[in-house]
Amino acid sequence: MMAFMLDHGIDPISPDAFHLTAEETIHSTDPFEGSFTFSADADAITLTVNDSLSVIEVTRHDASEIGC
Repeated sequence: MMAFMLDHGIDPISPDAFHLTAEETIHSTDPFEGSFTFSADADAITLTVNDSLSVIEVTRHDASEIGC
């Protein structure tokens, strides 16, 4: 996530850093699994978490992959 933010000129330490567009998706409730997709410019990163909120998968999409 930090690399994604830095690649897009966003300071991950700044309180203003979390002005990224985000989408949430719940894949399962028992056990919990959800994903959070953050967008910056025309790129996106998806973090999938489990019931302990540990990141279990990271998928990065550039503009060419998301049809922008």
